[in-house]
Order: sequence, then C-alpha cells, then structure tokens
Amino acid sequence: MAQRAAAAALGLLLVAGVAAARPEIPWVSIPAGQFEMGAEQTPHAPVHPVGVGAFELSATEVTFAQYQACVDAGPCTAPHLEDGRCWVFDGRTWTPGPLPEDFRRPDAPVVCVTWTQARTFADWVGARLPSEAEWEYAARAGEAHRFAGTDADLCRYANLADARLSAQVGGFTTAACDDGHVFTAAVGSYLPNAWGLYDMSGNVAEWVEDTWNPFYTSAPLDGGAWTDGGPGRVTRGGAWSESPMSGEVAARFWDEPELAYDNLGFRLARDPMSAREARRRRRR
Repeated sequence: MAQRAAAAALGLLLVAGVAAARPEIPWVSIPAGQFEMGAEQTPHAPVHPVGVGAFELSATEVTFAQYQACVDAGPCTAPHLEDGRCWVFDGRTWTPGPLPEDFRRPDAPVVCVTWTQARTFADWVGARLPSEAEWEYAARAGEAHRFAGTDADLCRYANLADARLSAQVGGFTTAACDDGHVFTAAVGSYLPNAWGLYDMSGNVAEWVEDTWNPFYTSAPLDGGAWTDGGPGRVTRGGAWSESPMSGEVAARFWDEPELAYDNLGFRLARDPMSAREARRRRRR
C-alpha cells in the first residue's frame, strides 16, 4: 500500500509491481478571452460571441507512444488496429480492417480510438477533452485566419488532402500544394499557430467533449461543453484524407462515439494550475 501511494504521488501507476510512468504531455497555456465562434454556413452557424476562461491545451495530438503507456498501465484498452473495428482507407474507400504499418509510428497521432477510449486516456493523465468552443478559440489563437495559423500557405501549416495524396491515390478534393505526407505525419511536423499549437488544422481530426447539435442556437456562451445533444460527438480540425474545407477553424463534424477511424484522434485539455490546486485542497 505504501509503495502504491508513493508511486501515485509521483504520477506513476504500479503494473505487476513495476511503476509505469504517465507520459509527458507538452502543455500550452491558453489565455481567457472572447471570440466570435462559427461561420455563416450550416452547420457552423450562427456566428455568436463566446467567452472562454483560461485553460491549457496539449501542444500536439496524443501519439501512439503516449497512448500505449496507458494501455501498458492498464486503464486504457488498445487501439482497434487489428480487430476489424477501425474504418481504414483501402485505396478506394473506408472499410473495417487492420491499420497499415505506415500509421503506427510512435510519434504519429494515435488513431483507431473511440471517443470513450480518448476520454479514458484523458482521465488517466489528469486531463479531459476540450470543449468545442475551447478547441475553436485555441485554433483561432486571436487571429482571423481561415486555417489554424494561415490563410493561404496551407501545406506549411497543415496535413490535409493535398497534391501528393491525389497523385498516389486520386479521387480526393485536395489543396494544390504538396505537404510532404500522404497519410499521417509525426505530430508537430508543421508550423504551429500563433499560440504554439500544432496540427489544429489537419493530420487527424480530433474528438472533443461536446455532443452533436446541428446549429449553435442555444449553445453555451461560456466556453463549456454542450452535452445535451447527441448521440454523436463532435470532431474538429480535419485530417490527412479530408478536403481543405474540413481543416478550417470553424468547420465542425460529428461521428458515433464508439466508432474508430484511421483519420481520427484527439488532444487534451485541462484547467489551469490554480484551479487544479483548488480542487485538490477541497478534496483534502
């Protein structure tokens, strides 16, 4: 018992008597502020003001290596790489099947995980999924760009469907430029936005906390998650396989929370240190 308590104090878990360290997460402090959320087109409408409190967001999407630490420790179940539950691009369309080895690099964003699996990992590292409002606020980073960090220089900032994907596979609506990757890239391979966040547009789409609502009518105005819609969960950011439009900072989509794809992962959010310390004191 004493050994387990000591390990917990150090942020470790004991697995078969061995302390398993939680992975290091690079955090970015996001300042409080207000922004105009959404766009004029459905389902991104209506544009509306939202106030967001200070929070922290992981600089990158969660990687295979980071996620595997949670699998090894016990709380997380393995990504659906071989069990036929992940929808994988087969060169023509998406079908259930094994994930190709090209995707499985330790520094690549973890994919083939459901919304529930993403939530479990977030809980394990003492974090959460961002709300949809937090996600868009951070992606915009106080700027008015169409994509995270840019308007036109897309292939330096984002891994979306591009000329390289079109040349190898075909059948995609793509950007005219070449971003250097056909499928996923190592996280942080492209330029960050103004707040130091990588891959907010592209690489993989990202689960957020919110349930799906087709319009922003009656959406929270305080930056919190909107959880009385459903049953789908919102995804944000676009992916290597998706048209540039999907990577726009206002673009929003959804999927069933227990489905998994080769172009869908997640990143983490957490409250500022002051809020986390206040909660710890209340629990004592």
